[in-house]
Amino acid sequence: EEDALEPFKNAGFSPRLGTQYHWINNNYQDFDQFLAEFSSRKRKNLRKERQKILQHGISHRFFSGAEISDQLLTEFYRFYQMTYLKRGRKGYLTLEFFELLCKTMPEQMVLCVAYSGHSEVAAALSLRSNSTLYGRYWGCLEEFDSLHFETCYYQGIEYCIEHQLHRFDPGAQGEHKIQRGFRPTETWSVHWIKEPGFRQAIEQFLDEEKALVKQDIDSLITLLPFRKN
Repeated sequence: EEDALEPFKNAGFSPRLGTQYHWINNNYQDFDQFLAEFSSRKRKNLRKERQKILQHGISHRFFSGAEISDQLLTEFYRFYQMTYLKRGRKGYLTLEFFELLCKTMPEQMVLCVAYSGHSEVAAALSLRSNSTLYGRYWGCLEEFDSLHFETCYYQGIEYCIEHQLHRFDPGAQGEHKIQRGFRPTETWSVHWIKEPGFRQAIEQFLDEEKALVKQDIDSLITLLPFRKN
């Protein structure tokens, strides 16, 4: 958060402004109440996406803590690797990494599994705090229209509503999230540049970039699907 930057700046770190797309829970009782804030056309488009999943016969189930068995985790890891292999490379995280997460922080693990009949076809793994759902590592065995949006975004929103989490942070990038109700949000990082000459040049760039990022956020906010009051 921006108000946490001062100690880093005092220690010589250079702050950088970025943009992510976060979903905010306005005390929604269910997904339909969230959709009620959309304009009519945007609401219809999103419902069509969700309807496609039902037409494919896809269902979803959440697992956390001890519910995430070795078999489920291994299956998720296969999906995760498939996503990278389609782009001609291997996923950079190992199965041992995910096993360590399950061992050391099981109650923070949230695994959403998509089923076609009784078979797992996709999964998205997130982490949660008391207020936020952080996503996600994802992969699928088969391609279904809108499966990615449903598994990675809409199911996460429903999870946040059910568990009264305030925020859903699904990860970096993706302007397509805006049309699905994820708000352009300022995010900050801090960077230590040891060489003074480089630091001066980089900080000049970061100042110029900051102004452009703020302009971009103001522009992106106008693309949100919510009704104009």
